[in-house]
Amino acid sequence: HLRNAQGHTQHWNDWPEEFRDPASPAVEAFARDHADEVSYHAFGQWLMARGLERAQVAARSAGMRIGLISDLAVGADGGGSQAWSRQAELLASLSVGAPPDVMNRDGQNWGISAFSPWGLRQHGFRAYIEMLRANLAHAGGMRIDHVLGLKRLWVM
Repeated sequence: HLRNAQGHTQHWNDWPEEFRDPASPAVEAFARDHADEVSYHAFGQWLMARGLERAQVAARSAGMRIGLISDLAVGADGGGSQAWSRQAELLASLSVGAPPDVMNRDGQNWGISAFSPWGLRQHGFRAYIEMLRANLAHAGGMRIDHVLGLKRLWVM
């Protein structure tokens, strides 16, 4: 019931109401009832982390002083796990992009959500700090996509 007719996952806003709150009893029961599937995805995350760690060690061993450089996006998929699990800290119903200019008269809608300044402040910037830590867990540096977005974003 969290997938559409084609078997693809749906935006969490399209899930049944009881699953939209990540702390709900229904979500807890779902995780318990689907423990094998949850474990499968957790294992995939572990494999990716292990692969990144090995790549970082190999890069450093090959003489690259920094090693890997991660990429920090200016936002996140409004239908993704971060937007679902951090609803108070993201502007999931809005999208960010670029204002109109000579090259793009209508501006650009990037189709991604951004952090809520008020939500971040209210939660001690926890989601942002965790994102930075995750980005640097297996890298010696980080490229910030649209770095100006840390100061101001075009929200639509």
